Amino acid sequence: MTVARRPFVGKVGKHLLLLPFLVFALFPFYHMTLTSLKQDRELYDRHAVPLIIKQGPTLEHYSKLLWDTEFITWTMNSLLVAALSTVVSVVIGTVAAYALARLKFAGVAALGTVIFITYLVPTSLLFLPLAIPLVVGGVGASVSTDPGRYLAFLGLYDAVFAILCWASFEYVVSE
Repeated sequence: MTVARRPFVGKVGKHLLLLPFLVFALFPFYHMTLTSLKQDRELYDRHAVPLIIKQGPTLEHYSKLLWDTEFITWTMNSLLVAALSTVVSVVIGTVAAYALARLKFAGVAALGTVIFITYLVPTSLLFLPLAIPLVVGGVGASVSTDPGRYLAFLGLYDAVFAILCWASFEYVVSE
């Protein structure tokens, strides 16, 4: 009988060792949910305990989010962009993968290797070339006040893209 219990005890022990990691992973979600359910007075009270609700929960923040803002429109726009970019990426990736796997042309192995190595580069490193004009041109502090200088450093003088970037920047800053 002790032989049958050992695997069970071992599994329980392993799961108990994973429990701190589970708490660490789920705590931010607990804290965000708890904070969203607190009343304004309790949120701004410096002496309130942050991990419990003392003054009673409220759904006022959720109703304000859903009915007083364009949150649903923003969410639908985000979902649309995510879905379309996913579909476009899958289609282009499928066509490119087929070409690399089935067609024979000069440099196919090198191109496949370059694409593979590109996926190994962290995404944040891809933004470093955009920072070079800031450092070389000394524009760092003025980007927030004059985005046109940064766009000029990127060579986007009269491009439609530059105008759209500037317009979207002005829209975001005005809100």
